[in-house]
Amino acid sequence: MSSDLLTPRFSSSIFHKLLLTTSVAAVSVLAVNVVADNDFDHDGKTDMVVWRPSDGVWYVQTSSSVWTYSFSRQWGLVNDVPIKNADFDGDDINDMAVWRPSDGVWYVRTSASNWNDSFSVQWGQAGDITLGNSDFDGDGRSDMGVWRPANGIWYIKTSSSGWNTNVSVAHGMAGDTPITQSDFDGDGIDDMVVWRPSDGNWLVRTSSSGWASAFTRQWGLIGDVPLMNSDFDGDGKADIAVWRPSNGTWYIRTSSSNWNDSFSVQWGLYGDTPIVNTDFDGDGIDDMAVWRPSNGTWYVKTSSSDWQDSFSRQWGQVNDVPLANTDFDGDSKADMAVWRPGNGTWYIKTSSSSWNNSFSRQWGVVGDVLINN
Repeated sequence: MSSDLLTPRFSSSIFHKLLLTTSVAAVSVLAVNVVADNDFDHDGKTDMVVWRPSDGVWYVQTSSSVWTYSFSRQWGLVNDVPIKNADFDGDDINDMAVWRPSDGVWYVRTSASNWNDSFSVQWGQAGDITLGNSDFDGDGRSDMGVWRPANGIWYIKTSSSGWNTNVSVAHGMAGDTPITQSDFDGDGIDDMVVWRPSDGNWLVRTSSSGWASAFTRQWGLIGDVPLMNSDFDGDGKADIAVWRPSNGTWYIRTSSSNWNDSFSVQWGLYGDTPIVNTDFDGDGIDDMAVWRPSNGTWYVKTSSSDWQDSFSRQWGQVNDVPLANTDFDGDSKADMAVWRPGNGTWYIKTSSSSWNNSFSRQWGVVGDVLINN
């Protein structure tokens, strides 16, 4: 029997240690989770946050202070994996969390305690892929989840159980790409999804079935970039979508058609970075956008025009890091933002000015990890 059709297994045991290795796709994709919007001061705007591997310190500049007030907390060690946009205590403010591959422990500082109190849970082992800010029990708080490439199993500790109840579901195999923080059945709970580059198949296990039912759609080719957590038809469910670097085309299967109907739009060139899960026109539907490193230009096709109208803004330069799905001015539209590793500066073009006005803040140093992406 295929491992993709196995039923969930519930266990309270810690799994055996096994050293695994994984590979990372060469193409950069910016997929930002919308459950929490990198908001440490609870004002509904994006803050500027970096995590410094060399000393394990989180450095935060708050939007409520117009990015003039900052604070920091030491939390983590070299080689830890920071968990971005996560809310473990359910107060709708980002917590500070890292996952340590060497011992598989999740270390969390809670925002409800002003990031002073902490807890830790052992969950995972070297070689696992963390599932970030995922919610598999529907309580609005981050669960602790990893996907193990060696056996294709999803291992989840649920927040509703105080991270004491374990769920394991076999879904996927070595070489697959886990699609995280995506809801295909529209129940507000994350599904378990992998994309298989070898044959382009999307394999989806739905949370509404207790991850017992699954479906498959073939969509994509080797070399394509799967687009996580994207909604191009506005029905509140994840679509099946890829961007093809070789021809710059977006290929979409819509959830409103049960992922049977499709459309494609050529937008971008080889070498561009697709900006995923980002809404520039404020209609609640993902736009198609790429950032071009060679000239620092953002190219946007708007969903409100049925991807017929487009605009561009030059913003950034080679080696900058473009930021997806950021809202620094609080108008519920995406801004255009880049972070420059060479000088640690954030450069922002605001959507409220039609991306004409800009500001910058120096925040970070070479080697820092952006918590926004």
